[in-house]
Amino acid sequence: MAEVGKNMLLLLGGVYHDFEGFREIMAPFFQQQGYNVRVTYDFDTLVEPTLAEVEVIVLNTCLGGPRPQGPWAADLNPAQTASLVAWVQAGGGLLGLHAATVIGEGSQRLRRLLGGYFVEHPPEAEFTVMPLYREHPITQGIDAFVVQDELFINAYESDVEIHMAASHRGVCHPLVWTRREEAGRVAYVALGHSEKVWLLPAYRKLMAQALMWLTAAPSSAGK
Repeated sequence: MAEVGKNMLLLLGGVYHDFEGFREIMAPFFQQQGYNVRVTYDFDTLVEPTLAEVEVIVLNTCLGGPRPQGPWAADLNPAQTASLVAWVQAGGGLLGLHAATVIGEGSQRLRRLLGGYFVEHPPEAEFTVMPLYREHPITQGIDAFVVQDELFINAYESDVEIHMAASHRGVCHPLVWTRREEAGRVAYVALGHSEKVWLLPAYRKLMAQALMWLTAAPSSAGK
């Protein structure tokens, strides 16, 4: 369990996804892990002085990806992005979830921070999520499990460490990765379109262990 008193900022917003459903199911779970959770759709919280009091930011959004037609949601603006990057570099922990990698081409710095960006996904279907042989603190004790979900296909940076993946049409695609950003840590979990995933014990264990790794002291943060 996380230490009591760690502050989480849960940022939600965008298009195509049930952000309120995620909040209703997952915010209480995060609280049960010992986090003080502030939930908001206001990205200006990233430029507030109180950001210095936050240990972990959870980004569950679907923003300005390339869309020739249909709904569109604005990316973080340059000031918000710069503040988030500086906060992570100073030692913060950032957890990007599912469609957080849906980011416009103009937000290259945010793409770099998260370690990748969304390309496409096939229709929602059942698939197996498989851990890599090399264990990491966020996947410790998690065996392969089956989900009914959107399998996000992301382009990803060369410096990410991949921890879980799934196969689609003969190609493996990373679903869980981590990376370092100066003194800070970043994790990304591509799973989580609906409550079919949010309620799975394996997903919840992955969330809990990702948060523990992100908020651990540098000497105990593992790989």
